[in-house]
Formats: sequence, C-alpha cells, structure tokens
Amino acid sequence: MKRYCRFLLLLLMTASMLFSTSCGGGKKKTDLIYEITDGYATVIGYSGIDSEITIPRKLGGKTVKVIAENAFRGVLGLKKVTIPDCVTSIDYAFTECPDLSLVELGDGIKTMNGAFKDCPKLETVIGGRKATELSEAFMNCVSLTNGYIPKSATACTSTFRGCKALTNVKIEEGITALPFTFEGCTSLKEIMLPSTVTEAVHTFENCTSLLSVTGCRSFTVLENTFAGCTSLPHVALGDNVKVLKGAFLNCSSLMFLENPPSEVESYSPSFTGCVSLTEMVIPKMTEGESATYDLATDVKGCAKLEKVTVNTPFFVTGEFCTTFAGCSSIKEVNIPKEAAEQLLRVDAMYEDRLFTGTNSKVTSAVNKYKKQSNVRITVSFGYVGETGYTHIYGGDVNFFDYEEVAKKQSVTDFESFTQTYYWCGYPNGTNRKNTTVALEREYTFYLRVTGGNDGNLPSKVTVNGIECVIEDS
Repeated sequence: MKRYCRFLLLLLMTASMLFSTSCGGGKKKTDLIYEITDGYATVIGYSGIDSEITIPRKLGGKTVKVIAENAFRGVLGLKKVTIPDCVTSIDYAFTECPDLSLVELGDGIKTMNGAFKDCPKLETVIGGRKATELSEAFMNCVSLTNGYIPKSATACTSTFRGCKALTNVKIEEGITALPFTFEGCTSLKEIMLPSTVTEAVHTFENCTSLLSVTGCRSFTVLENTFAGCTSLPHVALGDNVKVLKGAFLNCSSLMFLENPPSEVESYSPSFTGCVSLTEMVIPKMTEGESATYDLATDVKGCAKLEKVTVNTPFFVTGEFCTTFAGCSSIKEVNIPKEAAEQLLRVDAMYEDRLFTGTNSKVTSAVNKYKKQSNVRITVSFGYVGETGYTHIYGGDVNFFDYEEVAKKQSVTDFESFTQTYYWCGYPNGTNRKNTTVALEREYTFYLRVTGGNDGNLPSKVTVNGIECVIEDS
C-alpha cells in the first residue's frame, strides 16, 4: 500500500509540473529561459528548436508578464508564436526571426516596440488590439500585408516603416501623431486617417504607389509627409497647418493641392520636383525664416507650373531666369511688394523717326536751333535706318537719361507709359547748316523682369497683375 501511495504521489507531482509549464500545448520549461522579478516571470531566452511556440501563462509558479528584449532574437525555424493575455510587454523580443510568419497576440499586450522588427517572412498578426506603444513594431516586415493601429496607441513611430507589401491599414480614432509610420510602404495605395491625427512627420515618405489619403484636414504639422509619393495626384489640407517643411518633395504626379495654407509658423521648400503641379502657394512665415527662403529651390523641376503666389517677404537672390529655369509654362507670379521692388525694374525701349519740317513741333525746333549761332555739337545721336546722326546740344531734353527716369519709377502699381523727345541734328559728315533735320525719339517705359531668358521661358509674364517683359540682361 505504501509503494502504491508513493507511486501515485510521484505521478501527481509529474503531472503538476507538466501542467504548470504549459498552456495549450506550450513548450517545456527547459526550453524557456526566465527569471522571477517583483513577483512575476520574465522570459529572457529560448533554447528550443520547435517551429511553433506558445508562451505559458506561468513559469516557476509566477505569471508571465514580460518577454524581454532579444529573448527570441534571430531564432531559426520559428514560424508561429502565440502569446497569452497575461503578457503585457514584448519590446524587441522577436527581432530578426527569419522564418516567423504568424503571430497571435493576447489583448493584454501594452508595449510592443520593435517586437517583430526585421522579420522578413511575417505575413499575419492576430490580436494586440489594446497596445499603447507600437514604435518600430513591424518595421521592415517586408511580407506583412495588413496593419492595425488601435485607439489606445500613443506611440507609432516607424510602426510599419519599410513594410513593402503592406496594402491594407486600419487606424482607429485616438492617435495624434504618425512619425515615419508608413515610410517606404511601396505597395500602399490608399489609407483613411482618423480626425485625431495632427502631426505627420515623414509619415508617407516614399510610398510610391499611394493614390489617395483621406483625413489630412486635421494636420497641423507636415514635414516630409508625402516626399517621394510619386503617384499621389491630390491632397486636401485643412485651415490649421502650422508647419510645412518638405511636405511634397518630388511628388511628380501631384496636380492639385486643395486649400494650401497662406500663413504658417515654419516653412521650408516643399514642392521641388512636382513636375505636374500647375499652381503653387508659398505661405507667409511668422518665425523669421523668410530671410533665408530660396524660391528657386521650391520651383525647381516644376515644368508645368503656371502660377506662383509667394505670401512671405523674401530676399530675391539670383536672376529671374535662374529662379524659374525650366518652368516653361509660367504665366503668373504674385509676390510681396518688397520682393517685387527687388525682382523687377523699370526699363525702356525707343523708336526713332526723322522729320524735315512737316510737323509743326519739328519745324519750330529746327528753326529755333538753326538761328542760334552759339549752338555746339555734342556726341553722336545714333542711327535712323542706316544713317548716323549727330544731335545739337539744346533739344527738348538736354540732359535726358532714360535710365535715370526709369530708376525713379516704383514697380508698385506701375503702368507702362511713353514719352517723346525732339532733337535737331544732321547726318554725320555733312554740313549742318544745309542738312539740319529734326529727330523724334519715342520712349516706352515698361516693367522688366531682372535676369535673362534662358530660352525656356515665355517672353512675357504677369507679375502682381502687371504684364512684364522677360528679356536678356
């Protein structure tokens, strides 16, 4: 009877040990390396070779709450992992597992930062709907097709960064910032964002297949948000944008930006390489960055750009042809008055006509100066046709200099005007007494865009509502 009792007791102890180290067919205790701290168990390593693992609810009689960083890092052959509800943290626990394809997470998971980073074969993730921290959780999981961000999430930096196969994502209301969250998700075509998202820093950078993003009207911060999204045709913004930096760089398919901000706190060139964009609005900057703003960088590569509106005062650098090099479709430029005074200047063209007394003003001028014995000859007047003339000192504008006249004109509200002047003169090499005629020169003053036409720009462009002539310096 005693031998039977001892055998029964041993059997019960063995069964108890097996039960305490397993949960639904889990691994033996010896395969999981763990430690007991503060009354709970933490898995710190694994020594087994099985393809499927179920983490037990208890180890050493204590509830398993944490799977430590690098606990399963790089484990070969591991294809499936099941984690119970009692586990709350799995930060960087399964990184670089080359064969892991399926993960089942309990609802107790709170932090899973970097949990499955660099797992190239991970395709399916079930559960984990109450996690709060998911930064880098699935970064570079190039086989993952579906993503989910729960309403409880507070940190999502680079969550799906580099997930090249990701096509479907659901984001619940609650998350406010998505920094780098979907960068490099080259298969993602459309996404709907909750109204709670306000900060989008590098969020969709290099998502080359992205066609539609709904929910951008709540954005306050855009920094490289859509840079490199070469398929994106349209984005609609709201009224509360505060930061706009590099937001649409190289968006080669972007044709229309709805409701662009007219004023922001901080800005840097955001439209370089937008070859399909026809209209561009540069907001006024309220934090002093306008002093270093370079319009040439913003319009570079914008071959179809027709209209540019710059709301911030800026210092014009370089020549116009350099600023808009390659913008062969440019028609209209609107800039602050201060910038217009720097960018534009008044210039003049003239036309000469020769009279021999058929005009009353000419007759008077000729007769007046013919009678003056002390009239002296000055420098060569110029040519009318192929004949060179020397003008007599004392015409209508003795010291007239059209450049000086032009300098006095402001470009603000400028309108083209003409002025006509008369001289008496005679052909070079002839006797002025017998050949004196009257010369009429009509000047037309107009606004000229500084710098030369590089051959790719139209001959005229409207600046601040005024037609300007673009010609070589």
